[in-house]
Amino acid sequence: MTEDFRIKVFIEVARQGNFTKAAGILGVSQPAVSANIAELEKDLGAELFRRDRTGVTLTPAGSSFLEYATRIQHWYQAAAKLFTKTSYTRTIRINADPAILESILPAALAKIAGTHPDAIFETTNDEADITIKVAPRKDTMSLEEGSTLIGVLPAIAVTKSEAEDDEEIDEHPVASWKGYRSLLPPDIYASVMFQTDSCSAIIEMVDRIPGLVGIIPAGAKLPEGIKVIPTPLPHLTLDVTYSVKTRQSASSSLIPQTNELADLLRSTLENLLRR
Repeated sequence: MTEDFRIKVFIEVARQGNFTKAAGILGVSQPAVSANIAELEKDLGAELFRRDRTGVTLTPAGSSFLEYATRIQHWYQAAAKLFTKTSYTRTIRINADPAILESILPAALAKIAGTHPDAIFETTNDEADITIKVAPRKDTMSLEEGSTLIGVLPAIAVTKSEAEDDEEIDEHPVASWKGYRSLLPPDIYASVMFQTDSCSAIIEMVDRIPGLVGIIPAGAKLPEGIKVIPTPLPHLTLDVTYSVKTRQSASSSLIPQTNELADLLRSTLENLLRR
Protein backbone atom coordinates (compact mmCIF):
# COMPACT_ATOMS: atom_id res chain seq x y z
CA MET A 1 0.00 0.00 0.00
CA THR A 2 1.40 3.39 -1.08
CA GLU A 3 1.81 5.93 1.72
CA ASP A 4 2.59 9.67 1.48
CA PHE A 5 6.38 9.71 1.32
CA ARG A 6 6.44 13.32 2.47
CA ILE A 7 4.96 12.24 5.82
CA LYS A 8 7.68 9.62 6.19
CA VAL A 9 10.38 12.20 5.36
CA PHE A 10 8.94 14.74 7.81
CA ILE A 11 8.86 12.24 10.70
CA GLU A 12 12.43 11.10 10.05
CA VAL A 13 13.76 14.68 9.85
CA ALA A 14 11.97 15.47 13.13
CA ARG A 15 13.61 12.43 14.73
CA GLN A 16 17.11 13.14 13.46
CA GLY A 17 17.04 16.96 13.58
CA ASN A 18 19.13 16.93 10.42
CA PHE A 19 18.27 16.67 6.71
CA THR A 20 21.47 14.80 5.83
CA LYS A 21 21.05 12.14 8.54
CA ALA A 22 17.40 11.63 7.57
CA ALA A 23 18.40 11.25 3.92
CA GLY A 24 20.90 8.53 4.83
CA ILE A 25 18.30 6.54 6.81
CA LEU A 26 15.67 6.90 4.10
CA GLY A 27 18.09 6.01 1.31
CA VAL A 28 17.53 9.18 -0.69
CA SER A 29 19.58 12.28 -1.42
CA GLN A 30 19.65 15.32 0.86
CA PRO A 31 18.16 17.55 -1.88
CA ALA A 32 15.25 15.06 -2.19
CA VAL A 33 14.57 15.41 1.55
CA SER A 34 14.66 19.20 1.29
CA ALA A 35 12.30 19.15 -1.72
CA ASN A 36 9.77 16.89 0.08
CA ILE A 37 9.76 19.10 3.19
CA ALA A 38 9.42 22.26 1.08
CA GLU A 39 6.48 20.75 -0.82
CA LEU A 40 4.80 19.67 2.41
CA GLU A 41 5.23 23.12 3.97
CA LYS A 42 3.76 24.69 0.84
CA ASP A 43 0.70 22.44 0.92
CA LEU A 44 0.16 23.05 4.65
CA GLY A 45 0.83 26.76 4.41
CA ALA A 46 3.11 26.65 7.47
CA GLU A 47 6.81 26.45 8.25
CA LEU A 48 7.55 23.11 9.95
CA PHE A 49 11.28 23.49 10.75
CA ARG A 50 13.68 26.20 11.79
CA ARG A 51 16.99 25.81 9.97
CA ASP A 52 20.40 26.72 11.39
CA ARG A 53 24.01 25.63 10.89
CA THR A 54 23.72 22.63 13.25
CA GLY A 55 20.49 21.22 11.87
CA VAL A 56 16.76 21.78 12.19
CA THR A 57 14.23 22.05 15.01
CA LEU A 58 10.47 21.86 14.93
CA THR A 59 8.45 25.06 14.90
CA PRO A 60 5.26 25.19 17.00
CA ALA A 61 3.34 24.32 13.82
CA GLY A 62 5.78 21.47 13.17
CA SER A 63 5.31 20.08 16.69
CA SER A 64 1.54 20.10 16.24
CA PHE A 65 1.75 18.45 12.84
CA LEU A 66 4.13 15.75 14.14
CA GLU A 67 1.34 14.33 16.31
CA TYR A 68 -0.95 14.03 13.31
CA ALA A 69 1.81 12.73 11.03
CA THR A 70 2.64 9.94 13.48
CA ARG A 71 -0.99 8.86 13.59
CA ILE A 72 -1.27 9.01 9.80
CA GLN A 73 1.79 6.80 9.36
CA HIS A 74 0.44 4.33 11.94
CA TRP A 75 -2.83 3.90 10.06
CA TYR A 76 -1.03 3.57 6.73
CA GLN A 77 0.98 0.72 8.20
CA ALA A 78 -2.07 -0.88 9.83
CA ALA A 79 -4.01 -0.80 6.57
CA ALA A 80 -1.06 -2.23 4.64
CA LYS A 81 -0.75 -5.08 7.13
CA LEU A 82 -4.48 -5.82 6.91
CA PHE A 83 -4.61 -6.04 3.12
CA THR A 84 -1.21 -7.55 2.42
CA LYS A 85 -1.20 -11.35 2.19
CA THR A 86 1.19 -13.12 4.51
CA SER A 87 3.69 -15.40 2.81
CA TYR A 88 4.35 -18.62 4.67
CA THR A 89 7.80 -20.00 3.93
CA ARG A 90 7.07 -23.65 4.61
CA THR A 91 4.39 -26.31 4.51
CA ILE A 92 2.88 -27.34 7.85
CA ARG A 93 2.82 -31.13 8.06
CA ILE A 94 0.07 -32.89 10.01
CA ASN A 95 0.11 -36.50 11.15
CA ALA A 96 -3.47 -37.32 12.16
CA ASP A 97 -5.40 -40.48 12.93
CA PRO A 98 -7.90 -41.55 10.24
CA ALA A 99 -10.78 -40.61 12.56
CA ILE A 100 -9.56 -37.01 12.55
CA LEU A 101 -8.67 -36.94 8.85
CA GLU A 102 -12.20 -37.92 7.86
CA SER A 103 -14.17 -36.05 10.50
CA ILE A 104 -13.24 -32.64 11.92
CA LEU A 105 -9.90 -31.86 10.23
CA PRO A 106 -11.32 -30.97 6.78
CA ALA A 107 -13.80 -28.55 8.37
CA ALA A 108 -11.06 -26.96 10.49
CA LEU A 109 -8.72 -26.47 7.52
CA ALA A 110 -11.56 -25.00 5.45
CA LYS A 111 -12.21 -22.41 8.16
CA ILE A 112 -8.53 -21.45 8.32
CA ALA A 113 -8.27 -21.21 4.52
CA GLY A 114 -10.94 -18.52 4.60
CA THR A 115 -8.76 -16.21 6.70
CA HIS A 116 -5.25 -17.46 5.82
CA PRO A 117 -5.33 -18.38 2.10
CA ASP A 118 -1.51 -18.55 1.89
CA ALA A 119 -1.21 -21.19 4.62
CA ILE A 120 -0.23 -24.63 3.31
CA PHE A 121 -1.16 -27.77 5.25
CA GLU A 122 -0.13 -31.27 4.24
CA THR A 123 -1.08 -34.58 5.85
CA THR A 124 1.60 -37.24 6.26
CA ASN A 125 2.19 -40.58 7.95
CA ASP A 126 5.80 -39.64 8.69
CA GLU A 127 7.45 -37.05 10.95
CA ALA A 128 5.25 -33.98 11.21
CA ASP A 129 5.02 -30.54 12.78
CA ILE A 130 1.63 -31.32 14.32
CA THR A 131 0.38 -34.69 15.59
CA ILE A 132 -3.32 -35.31 16.27
CA LYS A 133 -4.24 -38.64 17.85
CA VAL A 134 -7.33 -40.31 19.25
CA ALA A 135 -7.47 -42.92 22.00
CA PRO A 136 -10.10 -44.47 24.30
CA ARG A 137 -11.01 -42.33 27.30
CA LYS A 138 -8.91 -42.90 30.40
CA ASP A 139 -9.98 -42.79 34.03
CA THR A 140 -6.70 -41.09 34.91
CA MET A 141 -4.37 -38.95 32.83
CA SER A 142 -0.86 -37.63 33.40
CA LEU A 143 -0.19 -33.88 33.49
CA GLU A 144 1.68 -34.14 30.20
CA GLU A 145 -1.21 -35.91 28.51
CA GLY A 146 -3.65 -33.42 29.96
CA SER A 147 -1.78 -30.51 28.40
CA THR A 148 -2.26 -31.99 24.93
CA LEU A 149 -5.93 -32.97 25.32
CA ILE A 150 -8.13 -30.70 23.19
CA GLY A 151 -11.49 -32.45 23.51
CA VAL A 152 -13.46 -35.60 22.98
CA LEU A 153 -14.70 -37.07 19.69
CA PRO A 154 -18.06 -38.83 20.06
CA ALA A 155 -19.34 -41.61 17.84
CA ILE A 156 -22.53 -41.61 15.78
CA ALA A 157 -24.59 -44.36 14.22
CA VAL A 158 -25.85 -43.75 10.68
CA THR A 159 -28.26 -45.58 8.38
CA LYS A 160 -30.07 -45.01 5.12
CA SER A 161 -33.42 -46.08 6.51
CA GLU A 162 -35.69 -43.67 8.38
CA ALA A 163 -34.28 -43.48 11.91
CA GLU A 164 -36.61 -43.83 14.86
CA ASP A 165 -35.85 -42.48 18.32
CA ASP A 166 -36.19 -45.91 19.89
CA GLU A 167 -34.40 -47.85 17.14
CA GLU A 168 -31.93 -50.45 18.50
CA ILE A 169 -28.59 -50.64 16.72
CA ASP A 170 -28.08 -54.32 17.51
CA GLU A 171 -31.19 -55.18 15.51
CA HIS A 172 -29.27 -54.38 12.29
CA PRO A 173 -26.03 -55.54 10.67
CA VAL A 174 -23.25 -53.11 11.58
CA ALA A 175 -20.21 -51.69 9.80
CA SER A 176 -17.87 -50.13 12.40
CA TRP A 177 -14.85 -47.86 12.34
CA LYS A 178 -11.91 -50.07 13.34
CA GLY A 179 -10.83 -47.80 16.21
CA TYR A 180 -13.91 -48.90 18.17
CA ARG A 181 -12.99 -52.59 18.03
CA SER A 182 -12.12 -52.93 21.73
CA LEU A 183 -14.87 -50.54 22.88
CA LEU A 184 -17.98 -52.02 21.28
CA PRO A 185 -20.41 -53.55 23.78
CA PRO A 186 -21.05 -57.28 23.23
CA ASP A 187 -24.56 -56.83 21.80
CA ILE A 188 -23.34 -54.46 19.06
CA TYR A 189 -20.07 -56.33 18.48
CA ALA A 190 -22.05 -59.46 17.66
CA SER A 191 -23.78 -57.57 14.85
CA VAL A 192 -20.56 -56.25 13.25
CA MET A 193 -20.10 -57.59 9.73
CA PHE A 194 -17.36 -55.21 8.58
CA GLN A 195 -14.61 -53.04 10.16
CA THR A 196 -12.33 -50.50 8.47
CA ASP A 197 -10.26 -47.38 9.17
CA SER A 198 -12.12 -45.54 6.39
CA CYS A 199 -15.22 -43.60 7.46
CA SER A 200 -16.01 -42.86 3.82
CA ALA A 201 -16.03 -46.59 3.01
CA ILE A 202 -18.54 -47.20 5.81
CA ILE A 203 -20.78 -44.35 4.62
CA GLU A 204 -20.65 -45.74 1.08
CA MET A 205 -21.66 -49.21 2.34
CA VAL A 206 -24.53 -47.74 4.36
CA ASP A 207 -25.70 -45.91 1.24
CA ARG A 208 -25.69 -49.13 -0.81
CA ILE A 209 -26.94 -51.71 1.70
CA PRO A 210 -30.48 -51.21 3.07
CA GLY A 211 -30.74 -51.66 6.82
CA LEU A 212 -26.98 -51.48 7.44
CA VAL A 213 -25.90 -49.30 10.37
CA GLY A 214 -22.53 -47.58 10.29
CA ILE A 215 -20.71 -46.53 13.46
CA ILE A 216 -18.23 -43.74 12.78
CA PRO A 217 -16.63 -40.74 14.52
CA ALA A 218 -18.85 -37.66 14.55
CA GLY A 219 -18.05 -34.83 12.17
CA ALA A 220 -17.80 -36.73 8.89
CA LYS A 221 -19.78 -35.18 6.03
CA LEU A 222 -22.87 -37.27 5.33
CA PRO A 223 -24.45 -37.46 1.88
CA GLU A 224 -28.13 -36.74 1.36
CA GLY A 225 -30.31 -39.63 2.48
CA ILE A 226 -28.00 -40.84 5.27
CA LYS A 227 -29.61 -40.37 8.68
CA VAL A 228 -28.11 -40.26 12.15
CA ILE A 229 -29.72 -42.67 14.58
CA PRO A 230 -30.40 -40.61 17.74
CA THR A 231 -28.92 -43.22 20.05
CA PRO A 232 -26.10 -42.01 22.36
CA LEU A 233 -22.87 -44.01 22.25
CA PRO A 234 -20.94 -42.73 25.30
CA HIS A 235 -18.84 -45.90 25.54
CA LEU A 236 -17.30 -45.06 22.14
CA THR A 237 -16.08 -41.55 23.04
CA LEU A 238 -12.44 -40.92 22.18
CA ASP A 239 -9.93 -38.45 23.63
CA VAL A 240 -8.29 -36.19 21.06
CA THR A 241 -4.71 -35.05 21.77
CA TYR A 242 -2.85 -32.35 19.87
CA SER A 243 0.90 -31.90 20.06
CA VAL A 244 3.30 -29.59 18.23
CA LYS A 245 6.87 -30.57 17.47
CA THR A 246 9.10 -29.17 20.19
CA ARG A 247 12.19 -27.14 19.42
CA GLN A 248 15.30 -29.28 19.12
CA SER A 249 17.55 -27.01 17.12
CA ALA A 250 17.39 -23.72 15.28
CA SER A 251 16.95 -25.55 11.97
CA SER A 252 14.10 -27.77 13.15
CA SER A 253 12.01 -25.26 15.07
CA LEU A 254 8.78 -23.88 13.65
CA ILE A 255 8.95 -20.38 12.19
CA PRO A 256 6.79 -17.76 13.97
CA GLN A 257 4.04 -17.83 11.33
CA THR A 258 3.83 -21.61 11.63
CA ASN A 259 3.53 -21.38 15.41
CA GLU A 260 0.65 -18.96 14.99
CA LEU A 261 -1.12 -21.31 12.56
CA ALA A 262 -0.51 -24.30 14.83
CA ASP A 263 -2.24 -22.41 17.65
CA LEU A 264 -5.04 -21.36 15.30
CA LEU A 265 -5.59 -24.95 14.14
CA ARG A 266 -5.70 -26.15 17.73
CA SER A 267 -8.32 -23.56 18.77
CA THR A 268 -10.39 -24.27 15.64
CA LEU A 269 -10.42 -28.00 16.38
CA GLU A 270 -11.30 -27.34 20.02
CA ASN A 271 -14.31 -25.27 18.94
CA LEU A 272 -15.49 -28.01 16.58
CA LEU A 273 -15.14 -30.65 19.29
CA ARG A 274 -17.33 -28.61 21.66
CA ARG A 275 -20.32 -28.76 19.31
